[in-house]
Amino acid sequence: MVLDQCRRRCCVCFSLNGDGDVKSGQIAHLDRDPSNNSLGNLVFLCFAHHDQYDSKTSQAKNLTAGEVCLYRAKLHEAVQAGRIGEPEAAKVIRLADCAPSARDVTVVGDRNIVSGRDTNLTVNMPRSRSRGAKPPVIPGTVAEDARMIGYLRYLAKRYQLFKEWDCRRSGERMRYPLIYKAYERETGYPMPNTPKDMFGRAAEFLQCRIQNTRLGRNRRGQKLFRTFAEFDDRAKPNEDMPAD
Repeated sequence: MVLDQCRRRCCVCFSLNGDGDVKSGQIAHLDRDPSNNSLGNLVFLCFAHHDQYDSKTSQAKNLTAGEVCLYRAKLHEAVQAGRIGEPEAAKVIRLADCAPSARDVTVVGDRNIVSGRDTNLTVNMPRSRSRGAKPPVIPGTVAEDARMIGYLRYLAKRYQLFKEWDCRRSGERMRYPLIYKAYERETGYPMPNTPKDMFGRAAEFLQCRIQNTRLGRNRRGQKLFRTFAEFDDRAKPNEDMPAD
């Protein structure tokens, strides 16, 4: 019943990140009592959010039962409204029916593929999230303020621009998502969910990352980014690079 209600989607992923994809996970007990198996006490969570819910932290505010109940209700509402449903079943490919020259076959879906012989199979997993859909805004976070979230995103893009400059000269591979992962490790939150009272610390972290790039160190005497007081989220997000 629990899995049927959520279609194996994690309510925390769905509510905080707008991620409505099928997840591998576990059924968690909201009161953290494994003997209480009443339906209202159970929720399906991905492995990462189950670990986060059950773990104890000394500083960062952990997920609460009230939060997860709210996220579960939002997910169930989306399922019932048909915004999240079963993915399209994959075709079952029996290669005896394919031409001998068919060495590459593409199917859509996430179920078992039956095949034989020496053929490459590509399985395209459909995403259930509607294009353009925005995750809900959590009260008290920087996502409520367009200038706050705009400035943090501006700094992250500014860092990527500087790091890209470094990588071109060193021959490294540029990995764009790393700044967002580092940000989450530092603050304990995805960028849009950063509490407003952590905004100054979050901006300082990103500014330091910009200054610690090779280009930032070489051009430390030049202006590397706008301050929040100067920032205008309607302006061009990246001003000119410092002079070489």
